[in-house]
Amino acid sequence: MKSTPLQRGIRGVAERLFLLALGFGLALILGEVLIRLAAPQPLSGFWTIDTATGLRANKSSGQSRHQFGERVVHYSFFPPHLRDTPVKDGAIHILTLGDSFTFGWLLDKEDTPVHHLQELADAEFGAGVFQFLNAGVGGWGAADYVAFVEEFGDLIRPNAVLVFLNTDDIGRSLRSRLYEFAGSDTQELIRRPAAVSRFKHMAKRTPGSQFLLEHSHLAQFVRFSAATLHRPASSRGVAGLTRNGGTPVPCSDAVGDPQAPILLGNALFLRLRNWCAARGTSLYVTTTGRHDPSPQGPTQEPTRVFMAQAEEFFRGAPIPYCDISPAFFALTEQERLTHSIEDDGHPSACGSRFIAEQVWREFLLVQLTNYLQATRLGTSASVGSRAASVLPAVAPD
Repeated sequence: MKSTPLQRGIRGVAERLFLLALGFGLALILGEVLIRLAAPQPLSGFWTIDTATGLRANKSSGQSRHQFGERVVHYSFFPPHLRDTPVKDGAIHILTLGDSFTFGWLLDKEDTPVHHLQELADAEFGAGVFQFLNAGVGGWGAADYVAFVEEFGDLIRPNAVLVFLNTDDIGRSLRSRLYEFAGSDTQELIRRPAAVSRFKHMAKRTPGSQFLLEHSHLAQFVRFSAATLHRPASSRGVAGLTRNGGTPVPCSDAVGDPQAPILLGNALFLRLRNWCAARGTSLYVTTTGRHDPSPQGPTQEPTRVFMAQAEEFFRGAPIPYCDISPAFFALTEQERLTHSIEDDGHPSACGSRFIAEQVWREFLLVQLTNYLQATRLGTSASVGSRAASVLPAVAPD
């Protein structure tokens, strides 16, 4: 039986589509092979999302693969936007805020400073009394810490907030402009919603994109190329350095006012203090230990300017504060090198443990002991009263 012209036409279209799909598939396979041989890519997924206001936060569910050279780690996430552990009922919750050092960049769960603090608290006070919640995000600054607490703090309802100040926290806050002063004659801050990249938003929510990024060198090559094209020209060559916890980039020329780091930094921490005070939440501030106390270095670097008056400011606020930097810089140069991941700069496993042990020994042990004593005397919120509350459901990212 002869086919009709319509049937022949349909068959011809189907054959052409098949050949086109076959050719496209072969091209993808060839491209994958060539990229693997000529320019192998780090197979890292994504683990951050942008909220509706433009704040970058950890995703709230699932796992992500992160590769740097031969080093491969996997991160796990739980609502709302926390790394490694779900919120457990009945504990005294300490919400820990910081950048990639706090997050545990390129470190397994057991090697992060937050995990080490959990071990130290369990050994001192018993398992389950305190729970440390890791909300740290690579590239965060002081403004991000405040924004996260204001957006998600009432979901978590922490008994305490612990901030790890790192070496570019104030500079990032100036550049991000998440908060600005309401006027030239006021210390009141207003939240400025940030733009959300539609390209990144779409890419992260495309089905299968995470799997491709963690398994395909070609997909990673396309991702890097597309990100470069969509990145504003003014930020190329700078954003990756400052957003991933690297060396601070002076921005005093862009700021104009040499007092801006002090004014903004102080205002942000006072705003965070007020949020905590309104909810009966304790606030503690410490550092990663990387604030060089020597007079060398760019004197107008924003965070360095802020740190010059930080101790006096926190004492007057008053906000419990401790800078562990003297202990870190008392180490030999060779010892300091072992505290960082080679060719990356973030704390290594031993560097992370050093941060946690110094913060615990010099600062946090006393603060938590005082917290428990005050609680038993009835001068603080009862242990676990807010912590036992059930978190509202959070849609997975």
